[in-house]
Amino acid sequence: MQFLNDFISQLKNRINSIRVDLPDLPDYIKNKLASLTDEFAVYGGYPRQFITKDIEEKKLVLKNIFSTYLLKDIRDILGLQTDFELSKLVKTLSLQIGKILVLDELSNFTNLKYNNLLKHLEILEKTFILKQINPYFTNKKLELVKSKKLYFIDNGFRNAVIDNFQQIGLRTDKGNLNENLIFSELIKKNANIQFWRTKSKAEVDFIIERNGELIPIKVKTGLTKTKLQKSLASFIRKYHPERAFIFSRNFYDTKKFEDTIIYYLPFFFVDVIV
Repeated sequence: MQFLNDFISQLKNRINSIRVDLPDLPDYIKNKLASLTDEFAVYGGYPRQFITKDIEEKKLVLKNIFSTYLLKDIRDILGLQTDFELSKLVKTLSLQIGKILVLDELSNFTNLKYNNLLKHLEILEKTFILKQINPYFTNKKLELVKSKKLYFIDNGFRNAVIDNFQQIGLRTDKGNLNENLIFSELIKKNANIQFWRTKSKAEVDFIIERNGELIPIKVKTGLTKTKLQKSLASFIRKYHPERAFIFSRNFYDTKKFEDTIIYYLPFFFVDVIV
């Protein structure tokens, strides 16, 4: 464990110094870390489930958190007679991870009036169930300005909502879960998180602003080579960040594009950003 802590510290120092040369780990350690991250993406980080090794007990803990914390406590906060509307809303939102929220459509689908929907969303944010993030923009004509995206604070809670604890490699929503995983780790560090999207639909998943620096982040689950997506290239050309990050399950490399150093890192090393 100390070896790993020393490695992460060295990695973070080199990235903060905008260096291309990075330390490396043996493949067997990277594979082990990838497996641990896969489990974390499904079950999240709530302490009660995290400390148990039994998979069925993990599921039971998360289901109990969902049924008592959400369907009872938050229902009481909102003064609802039943939990039907709240449950329908949260289940709908659980399928919206990383997508642009269209509130009128959400209102119609959940049968919640617009102002009541906003109240529900506010309570869900204040009780640390989910969070909406705003777009980063400098050009109102070309970039999204008002639309928001939504993420859950904990992956395990989200999966309890839809009652799906299937292994991540077998899931159709693994890309969404890994994107939410990166978000949940960044928010724990109190990062100022936004996203970038143009009206022509070029998009960068997350933009971190720190000490006047813009840090773009893309999440690409199955990446196996130093491929640069057109959307990230567009952002780099426009904003000229010193560094950018592309996170995937187990790919590790660096690349220079124009004057920007792009770090390809496994999900496990997201903490090196903040």
